Amino acid sequence: MKELLDFLNSNFGLLISGAVISGLIVRYITSRWQQRSWIFQQQYTAEKATFDREMDQKYKLVEDINAAVAAVIAHSRFALAAYVKGVPDEQLSQQISNYNDAVLKWEADFGLYSIRLRTLFQNEETLKQWESIKARRDDLDVAIYELSSDSQKSIDGAFALLESIADLTVGLSRHMIAEIQAMKSQSRTNK
Repeated sequence: MKELLDFLNSNFGLLISGAVISGLIVRYITSRWQQRSWIFQQQYTAEKATFDREMDQKYKLVEDINAAVAAVIAHSRFALAAYVKGVPDEQLSQQISNYNDAVLKWEADFGLYSIRLRTLFQNEETLKQWESIKARRDDLDVAIYELSSDSQKSIDGAFALLESIADLTVGLSRHMIAEIQAMKSQSRTNK
């Protein structure tokens, strides 16, 4: 035992024991640092994936809403054009039938998009604009059905409503994109 203590107390023994102890400590510290780094990297990757998924959902909602509004506006224009041109009854009936199908799809989509808007977007102005689009679209529906009475006022009002809906949709899209851009900017500053 005395020989072991003499060896450990020697310069060479101190060097060897110091190397062994520091090697173990360095290995332990390095292992902990790598583990923490890996955990941080996994958390960052998960948060970025969630953020990217939310961005994709928001952009998709902008596209979906624009497509839904564009479809109902297009069928409204076709129905209005049929009334203005005085097309034969069979062709008018077909246009009105297509319009009715588009309106039914719009009504179903409106509720879904309302839920998605409330879920993904926080800006109250965005929701108000969406409701305004719905109100103008409902007014347009009334104006189109008043055309059967050959009212010139209804035709002019219907075209004005079409423009109003298009303008509101542009405004809605801009609000949505502005909120998305603000979210991206905030994300960059938090990094």
